[in-house]
Amino acid sequence: MRHQLEIRAELQSVEVHTTDEQGSWELSIDGQRHRLQLAQAGAGHLRLRRGDRWLDCWVARTPNGTWVWAEGRARLVRELSGRRRGAAGGQGQRVTPSMPAVVVSLAVEPGQGVQKGQALLVISAMKMETTLVAPYAGIVQAVSTEVGAKVAPGDVLVEIEAHQEASHD
Repeated sequence: MRHQLEIRAELQSVEVHTTDEQGSWELSIDGQRHRLQLAQAGAGHLRLRRGDRWLDCWVARTPNGTWVWAEGRARLVRELSGRRRGAAGGQGQRVTPSMPAVVVSLAVEPGQGVQKGQALLVISAMKMETTLVAPYAGIVQAVSTEVGAKVAPGDVLVEIEAHQEASHD
């Protein structure tokens, strides 16, 4: 899968070649091939391993992209191509995974009303299941994935339009 990312106003071409159940990824960044291992250390905290070196990263999603803090520097990363990605605009909320994973189950469908905190879907990464929940009450506008799909941070899995009274949460 090929992606165009904007990182600190520079375009980077990233292609994912293979993944495995242990969180290992083989990818090319601007033509250079890398093998990485990814581990979730906590909410918004990821550990990346390349060779024998571990790198702690903290991530935070915003309407303008994903901020990644690593090695004392912050970088804004935005997806410019590839699968449908979260972007600013509208009253809707786009639900995305915090790390590469596989979709295990879906709990909602388009047109369905949801309450804040209600389960939307379950993903599995490194033998750990995580339930992604509705950030506020609203109506599911789209479900853009299926059971068994491999997903990555920034992939839009579910879109929710807020109820008028819930849009201020």
